[in-house]
Amino acid sequence: MGSDSHDDVDDGSQRSDFDDWREDAREEVNKYLPLYKAALEGAGHLMFTKNLMKLLKPKQLEIKNKEGETALQNAVIAGKFEAVKVMVQKNPKLTQMPDNYGWIPLVNAAKYASLKEQKKEIIDYLYTTTRENDVNNRPSTFSGNLGAQIICSIIGAGFYDIAHDMVQRYPELATVTDKNGVTALEMMAGSPQAFLSGTQLSFWERCIYPYIGNHWVCPRPGKSADIEKAAENLKVGIPTR
Repeated sequence: MGSDSHDDVDDGSQRSDFDDWREDAREEVNKYLPLYKAALEGAGHLMFTKNLMKLLKPKQLEIKNKEGETALQNAVIAGKFEAVKVMVQKNPKLTQMPDNYGWIPLVNAAKYASLKEQKKEIIDYLYTTTRENDVNNRPSTFSGNLGAQIICSIIGAGFYDIAHDMVQRYPELATVTDKNGVTALEMMAGSPQAFLSGTQLSFWERCIYPYIGNHWVCPRPGKSADIEKAAENLKVGIPTR
């Protein structure tokens, strides 16, 4: 009887906790399989993906497979732009979740998105929706090794306009090294197709061609005082003539 009375008092919260647990358990064994299938199948399963999003809670989209990939990562790698949008709209935090290699969806989009015609759309979309800071108030996504990893992967994919915009917004990314010790400037220096012909030098050309002595210089627009600092930053790894 006492137990029944206690249930009457806390029935709402207890039922909610149980329902959450039960739904999460079902998600683990049942729902993630069709979710990944929908992400990989693409257009033919887009309606199924949208309907599935209505049934799932945002937290349930954070479940990962053995490779540490969420359904969003799978949709990104498969090059399924519409599925990517639906999932990010359901849970924006997915853009911050790395796989087992430490790569967030934006990096995987640049490295592996399989459909060339949608790859640029996916990268553009993830670039604008990836939060600058995550929910744990850690350093900006577009800083340090992760920021360098993002911009280097985008340069490697040949999307120089996005890389240019990133450097304009986050100038330090020009010289920060990724996990392999590579900088964005080194990537650009190794990509001659990135430079436009003509007399008007692009920002990247101004970063690479001018130098003082044996040190490369990367002046920021309107920041001529940064030349000496940039030259010091570029001593390591940048070839000299």
